[in-house]
Amino acid sequence: FASMKKGEKAILIGTSKYCYGENGSPPVIPPDSILCFEVELLDFYDKPKEIFEMTPEEKIDHMIKFKNEAKELFELKNYQNSYNLFKKSLDYLCDEKHEEKINLLINLSICSARLNDWIKSIEHADLAVIEDEKNIKALYRLAISLYKTNQFDYCIPICKEILLLDEDNAQAQCLLRNSMLQKKKEYNKE
Repeated sequence: FASMKKGEKAILIGTSKYCYGENGSPPVIPPDSILCFEVELLDFYDKPKEIFEMTPEEKIDHMIKFKNEAKELFELKNYQNSYNLFKKSLDYLCDEKHEEKINLLINLSICSARLNDWIKSIEHADLAVIEDEKNIKALYRLAISLYKTNQFDYCIPICKEILLLDEDNAQAQCLLRNSMLQKKKEYNKE
């Protein structure tokens, strides 16, 4: 096959040693048969490069391609497949610094939240905050995920951090109020 061209035909001959042997495959193939196969190479595909074989430019091209596909699926509310493609997109960045990395992590956090997987949402948001500790979107994703897992003691300081960066952030103000109310309810229960 390695020497064949697309559309070319060949005859492959296999002795019984390399085919069905002394047992054959009754009733179709008798014992100790020599088999002849006519094959045609219809098409072939180059094996795609592994990530480690790609140039930085090729990695970025693949990252963008999968990110755009993920965004389309997200718009269609196909959150699981969107998550998978955002993850695949992030894989192409490896450990390299890139401006899109934080956006991919935030998108992974959002998809996880839509799938009600708040632990994964926290993980991705936390990685986004590590990338940029002053990114309001990343901080908010982390805070809302912590709120949803009843981790109010961690949520409250993050909301306050957001408000230091943007004092008019209505979402952070609301989340801070709700977190403080929930913490107070827990305290009163105890």
